[in-house]
Amino acid sequence: MATSTTLGAAEIGLATAVGATEVQVYRRLRVGLASTGDELADPPTALSSSGSYDGNRPLLVRACRAAGFDANDLGICPDNAADFTRLVDRAREASLDVLLISGGSALGDADVVRKAEAVRFVPLNISPGRGITFGNFGGDAARLALIGLPGNAVSSFVMFHLIAMPALRHLAGGVARVPIHLPVPLAADLTCKPGRVEYRRGRYEYDASGRLLVRPLEQQGAAMLRTIVEADVLIAAGPEPRYSAGEPILVVPLGVLPH
Repeated sequence: MATSTTLGAAEIGLATAVGATEVQVYRRLRVGLASTGDELADPPTALSSSGSYDGNRPLLVRACRAAGFDANDLGICPDNAADFTRLVDRAREASLDVLLISGGSALGDADVVRKAEAVRFVPLNISPGRGITFGNFGGDAARLALIGLPGNAVSSFVMFHLIAMPALRHLAGGVARVPIHLPVPLAADLTCKPGRVEYRRGRYEYDASGRLLVRPLEQQGAAMLRTIVEADVLIAAGPEPRYSAGEPILVVPLGVLPH
C-alpha cells in the first residue's frame, strides 16, 4: 500500500525505474468541510453589522485538496443543535469519511459541535488553539469521524496543521507525522507564557554576516489571518518563558504545509 495520499513525481519515477506497471494505493479520503456560526457569510452576500466572511472553510478546502483528499464543501452551519444534526446527516448520506468543522468546538455556550453526545473536546497546552474536538458517528459499516477546529482563523490554521492533518493522513492510510520543526536563531529577544507552546508567526531575515534568523511579527492576534500570509514560519515559542536573540528556536516552515 502507498503511504501517502497521492503519488508524486518521485514515486511515479521510482515505480517506472523498477519496472512496475501497476501500484496499489488507497482510495482518496472523503472529507466534508463546514464552518459554524450565525455571524458567518460567504461573499458576495451582504454582511450584518456583526457579521464576517468565512475565510476558514475556503482555506481548509484548498489545504485538503493540496494534500490529496477528496474535499467536499458543506457550507456554513448555524449555531444550533438541529442544524448541526442535519449537517452530520448530510455528511453520512454522502458517504464521507471525515467531517472537518471550523468553529463551535470550544467551551462556550454556543459551541454546538463540542456539546454533541458523540464528541469529545481535548484541551491542549498550545496557543493559539488551546484544544481540538474529536468524535465518531454511526456504526462500523458507515462510520463518520469528526474533527472540530477552533473558529478563530489562526487558531484553526495551527490546529489543522499540527493535529488535524496528521490525523487525516492516518485515516487516509498514510503516516501521521507532525510537521517538521527546524532550529533557527532568533533575531530578537522573545518572551512568552511559561509552560505552554505558543505558535507565533515570523519572518526570515539575514544578519550582517549572512546568517539566517527568524523574527516574530509584531501583530499576533488569533483572528488575524493576514499574519499567516505575511509569515514565513510558525515559531514554536515555549515552554520556557524567555528566549534570547541569537538563541536557536524551533520553527515550522509554512512552505512545507499543504496550501
